Amino acid sequence: VTCFDKLVQLFEEGRYNRVMRSTEENEVSSRSHLIFMIKIVKSPKDGGKPTIGKLLLIDPAGSESVYRIGVNKNIFYEGAAINASLEHLKNVIRQLVDGKKPGEINYDGHVLTKALKDSLGGSAKTLMLINLSPSIYNIE
Repeated sequence: VTCFDKLVQLFEEGRYNRVMRSTEENEVSSRSHLIFMIKIVKSPKDGGKPTIGKLLLIDPAGSESVYRIGVNKNIFYEGAAINASLEHLKNVIRQLVDGKKPGEINYDGHVLTKALKDSLGGSAKTLMLINLSPSIYNIE
């Protein structure tokens, strides 16, 4: 895009297409990941090599105990798929922390980690904010 209004329009389109459902745990629960990438390319006037920056904003779907979110079959399978994707992300992060070489890390095991591949490890700067419930009910 070349203007801010188009950027906002695309973000709203993605937000509109996001799957949300009510579960026994949350009145409004995200059942799909939201990934919004802003890639900025600055081309020098002299025709030199462009400078590229990328900002990836990700709001993963809610990770809830599949046994506590309700017995609806679709919601159960959604919850299991969400937890599997977050488990794979955890495994990739663990491999990075353990010092595995880039070729040894399985980013391709899930679409979420595939999308994050160039934003994890290497020279990328990654900030992760996690919202955890302080309730004893959720301690497990």
